[in-house]
Amino acid sequence: MEKIIFCFLILTSSCCWGEKYVFVDSPQKSWMYAKDYCQQNYANIVSLTSAEEERVFFKYVNKNGPREGWIGIYWDQNMRRWKWWRGGNVTYHRVVNSGEWDTVKNVNWMQNGWQMEVGTSPKSFFCLNMIVVQERKTWEDALEHCRKNDGDLISLLSEVENHISKIKIEDSALTQQVWIGMRYLGDSWMWVNGDPVLYTASLTEGDQDYQCPKLRRCGALTKEGKWENRDCEEKLNFICA
Repeated sequence: MEKIIFCFLILTSSCCWGEKYVFVDSPQKSWMYAKDYCQQNYANIVSLTSAEEERVFFKYVNKNGPREGWIGIYWDQNMRRWKWWRGGNVTYHRVVNSGEWDTVKNVNWMQNGWQMEVGTSPKSFFCLNMIVVQERKTWEDALEHCRKNDGDLISLLSEVENHISKIKIEDSALTQQVWIGMRYLGDSWMWVNGDPVLYTASLTEGDQDYQCPKLRRCGALTKEGKWENRDCEEKLNFICA
C-alpha cells in the first residue's frame, strides 16, 4: 500500500514543483538589488552548484518559456574567486564569455550558457523560494498543506540550499526538526516531488535504521543542518516551496 500511495504523491506533484524557483521579470534591477530582494521576499538568489542541479532548474525554465536573469554568483575581490552568495566557492559553471575582473563581477543565466556581466546592469533574476510553516503537522499532513498552497515540501539539492534552509529555521519558536520532502520507499530515500537525490546531510548514514528504516521513514532537517529519519506521525513544523 505504501508504494502505491507514494507513487501517487510523486505523480500529483509535477504541476507545482517549480514554485521553488521564482522568476522576477519586472522591474529589471542590478545584481545587488536582486540579491537583497530575494533575501527579503523569498530565501536567497538562486545558486546552481552542479550540472545535475542545473538540469532540475532547466526543467522549470523550459516549462515557462525562454527566460534569463541574474543568479547568485559574485566575484570576491579579496579572495580572487567566484563565490555563491551565502554559499561556498564556485566549482561548477557554464561561463560563455570572459571579462576584466575590475568591471565584470556577476553572472546572467541563459539557456545556452552563463554570461559574465557588470552587476549594475538592469536584468531579471531568479529567487529560491522557501516557506517555513510554524504549524505542527505529521509528514503527510504537512505535504497536503504545502500542496493546497500550490507548493510542495522542500527538496534540498545542494549544500548551499541546505545551508539556506538551516538559516531559515534558526527561530527558537520552531521545533528542533522540521519536515522536508524526503521519504523512504522500497530500498531508498527519495524526494517526494521526484527530484534526484544529489546531496545528503545525514547524521546517521552508518545506522542500520537509516539504511533500512522500519518506522522512521520520513525525512526532517535539524537546526544544525543535518537530516534525520523520523516517525512520519510526529508533529513538526515544515518547509514548503
